[in-house]
Amino acid sequence: DCPLTAPEDTQEGDVVDPGSLTSRVVDECVVDGGSKDAIVISSRVHPGESNSSWILHGLLRFLLSDKKEAVLLRNEYLFKIVPMLNVDGVVYGHYR
Repeated sequence: DCPLTAPEDTQEGDVVDPGSLTSRVVDECVVDGGSKDAIVISSRVHPGESNSSWILHGLLRFLLSDKKEAVLLRNEYLFKIVPMLNVDGVVYGHYR
């Protein structure tokens, strides 16, 4: 079973669509002939945590790099990335 594959609508009608990052993808969950464990990374759970966007930016730059550690991680895992978990809070300022 592959988690976080379908986009979800927020209360305001925006879409939260997780992205995937891994080595060659055959389909959403089966990669290079076998299944991979998934690592879920989310950001902006609370609207005011803008620093989490910068942390995610740095993590993505690393994971997309040619560094041997990044290549190893992409070969071993399927990363599911949700850059804004609380889209409504960030876009519309719903801070509670």
